[in-house]
Amino acid sequence: MAAHSKGGCMYLKKIIIMGFMFMITSLSAEVTTVHLTAEQPLFENGIPLIQGFNKLQIPGTPILPAQSTLLALPAGSEVISVDVSVGTPQTFIAGKPSIAPPSLPLCADRMLFEQAMKRYEHNKQRLASCTLFPPQPFYISKMSHFRTIPFVKVTYFPVLYAPTGLSFYPSIHLTIQYTTTAANNTISQWVQKDAERLFANWSAVKDLYTTVLDDSFSFVIIAKDNLFSAFDSLVAWKDSLGFTTKCVSYDSIIAQYPGAQNADKIRNFLIDKYVPWGIHYVLIGGNVDQIPMKICYPDPGHSSMSYTPTDYYFAELTDDWDSDGDNYYGEYDQDSIGFVPEVIVISKGKPARGKIMPSSLQPSVISRVKAAYRSVTALPSWKS
Repeated sequence: MAAHSKGGCMYLKKIIIMGFMFMITSLSAEVTTVHLTAEQPLFENGIPLIQGFNKLQIPGTPILPAQSTLLALPAGSEVISVDVSVGTPQTFIAGKPSIAPPSLPLCADRMLFEQAMKRYEHNKQRLASCTLFPPQPFYISKMSHFRTIPFVKVTYFPVLYAPTGLSFYPSIHLTIQYTTTAANNTISQWVQKDAERLFANWSAVKDLYTTVLDDSFSFVIIAKDNLFSAFDSLVAWKDSLGFTTKCVSYDSIIAQYPGAQNADKIRNFLIDKYVPWGIHYVLIGGNVDQIPMKICYPDPGHSSMSYTPTDYYFAELTDDWDSDGDNYYGEYDQDSIGFVPEVIVISKGKPARGKIMPSSLQPSVISRVKAAYRSVTALPSWKS
């Protein structure tokens, strides 16, 4: 279920600013508890809105507030159970709900268009026969990892739809039980900074981790041998900005690492090196004919047009993209993917990456890109 950011809505009356609070108890050896709350929603055009919450927008279903929270655990943790209790719901008499529109493709492919409309109509039909949507006010994802940090993702749906009205759940309370074994608890400085942003309870667990000096090869370029020279000026530029850059031969990776497909070999290389090398960024320097993407199937129905090529397979390195063992990778709600990347993947190529031009032209193009980046002084983050 995808949650999308709330757009700039014009409210018909003054919004009462609500609190979305995390009340997190001290972390014991094997238990942590979390209390999540939401203020009563305001309605606009049939849509319940809560300040600070995103929108759940599944085509053919009501648009409802949703918020995901990531909860970090000590290194080496394994979750035993997650117990959830909910407050007493309040019921609203609902008018006609605002239904999320179909997610239409940005191209003129008739088959993709028909598939999107079919999914939209199918969801509307299922909604007519369901008792509650979503079926409960929370969703607990399988435990995942961000590098050495295990975490649990909790999605809170404070408003549920029923044919007779809407139910509002002002709070949920979670008790997470887990065991721990000896494990590597070191994190780099940039992981520490990202953890502060990602995890709602980082202040409660950060002292259980040890921060070490930053990366030895923070920026890695994977490219064919005959394209190495095209990246020379880029390497020099990144190094001048404080990165430590390393070019790695795609051909050597394919020759040395195991994997059913070449995309699996690239991922296994990154799994092997991202911690000891301290990799933060990975540039894939080639189009899909030179360096393949991984074909994934986010729709568990495996329809003929549901496959999705992605480079994100090279970013999320600690979870199992085929945890159910059916050889369909990346299935929503069937495979264990936390969607918190261990490395940031930058793609250079087309389709979906941007076509690699003749190697003789690349140095001049990279120089022009660098000059353009330097000229945008108002957006310094572009330059890094």
